[in-house]
Amino acid sequence: MRYNRKVGLWSADYEQVTGQAIVTKRVVKYQSQFAWNEYVYSGVGVRSAVSWAAAVLRLWFAISSGKLSTLYLVCSRSDWGLMRDVPALLAGVMGVRVVVHAHGSDIVDLLVSRPLSPLARMLYRRCEVIVPSAHLLQPLREVIRTPLHLCENYCITVDSNIGQNSAAVDEPGVFTVLWNSNIMGSKGFFLLAEAVHRMSEEGHAVRLVSMGRPVGDDSLSEQEARDRLDALRSESWFDYRGHLTPDGANAMIDGADVVSLPSRYRSECQPLAIIQAMCAGRAIVVSDIPALRETLGNYPACFVSVGSTDAILAALLELFREKLSDPEGFVTHRQPAALAAAKRFSINRFDHQMAKILGRAA
Repeated sequence: MRYNRKVGLWSADYEQVTGQAIVTKRVVKYQSQFAWNEYVYSGVGVRSAVSWAAAVLRLWFAISSGKLSTLYLVCSRSDWGLMRDVPALLAGVMGVRVVVHAHGSDIVDLLVSRPLSPLARMLYRRCEVIVPSAHLLQPLREVIRTPLHLCENYCITVDSNIGQNSAAVDEPGVFTVLWNSNIMGSKGFFLLAEAVHRMSEEGHAVRLVSMGRPVGDDSLSEQEARDRLDALRSESWFDYRGHLTPDGANAMIDGADVVSLPSRYRSECQPLAIIQAMCAGRAIVVSDIPALRETLGNYPACFVSVGSTDAILAALLELFREKLSDPEGFVTHRQPAALAAAKRFSINRFDHQMAKILGRAA
């Protein structure tokens, strides 16, 4: 079905390698039944300001000309990001249907706990909001009465990974831990690295394979993260691969025994790295936070205390003993859970749900 109305996109540059950008790109590319007009800003400093101003002018020209009926807004949840989104959020005043896709758990914090929260609630009053995780629905219902949509994220590697044994079975005496996210202090990367380091010092055959790039956050600047990563690269147990293509990332997941994300990241919501690990049937070690509890659901995973290297180490040692006792069974006993995850995070399901949400007004 092709709808007669145009859909506008308000977003930061979605060519970046982040979960939000990957999902945004999927929506725009595969919802081809809509006629998309993009209002995308990018760059830093003066370039960013110029790009944003140009996007605002084009957006409001389309609105004032009656050429836009629906605006798909990929929001920022920071205070500065809220101000940057104001021109797009105000489109609802002109009768445009504004559908906001919030990719982080801090959307609740934006609407509740900050000096700008009253402004945020006023702006969101005329919008609809999509969230990827059910744990956000009740907190949002308590503060805003706008329509809420739940659309979980997806796994693009299901068809290639599901039902396959891990390549790590070929090395029954070695334990391979995978990091499949950007390298951030608040995501728990350096806690995981310390746990693997201690495991290696105890004489266990373990290695940490890492993808992603250093990113600054509230605990470490980008340069500090980069410096700490550089120091790790001389360790014999550490294998850093940097940015990989999707096929390269799939190969790393296929060769992993466990994927870990001991995150305390305040925006953590439904990480694609964990979805991929679930659909591939891998062992998983994550921090015990609501977002990750909701993402894992009934999938067998190890939940560890936030910020505890000791807990991460204990979970890894337990899983390694499990692998040593039965390498084949270590993989195969998670396959039923992987099949359930593949159905839950089907890419066709995601595309269908997004089409239904965006096409409702048309």
